Amino acid sequence: MLTVNVTVTGDKETIAKLNKLKSEINDWRPELKNIGDYLHSFYQNAVFETEGAAFGLRWASLSPDYEFQKRKQYPGRGILERTGDLRRSLEQNVQPTFMEIGFRDPKAKFHQFGTRRMTARPLIHIDNRL
Repeated sequence: MLTVNVTVTGDKETIAKLNKLKSEINDWRPELKNIGDYLHSFYQNAVFETEGAAFGLRWASLSPDYEFQKRKQYPGRGILERTGDLRRSLEQNVQPTFMEIGFRDPKAKFHQFGTRRMTARPLIHIDNRL
């Protein structure tokens, strides 16, 4: 027969340490903030600069008519960067147990998923490498 006896001394100190450990286990903000900062930089910079190629989904070219018009009105601007509003609308929200990242610009969902008339040009993509 096996008998185990546990004696706790200094219970206030033990409880305080366990509560501190509990709060550290339940609050992942520092780690999630690091991940969010990385993803924010990646999606706002590398993805736009490579027009989606950064995660292997190069965006479709613009239609010839629209490309001609865009070059005249917005010279030097890449795909999805007419005014820069979409790119600047990327936000992250870090909470103790989760992190969200996304574009607040209402046009983002149409570019992400496409429409009947518009080809999808994904802004966010998660794969094993990321």
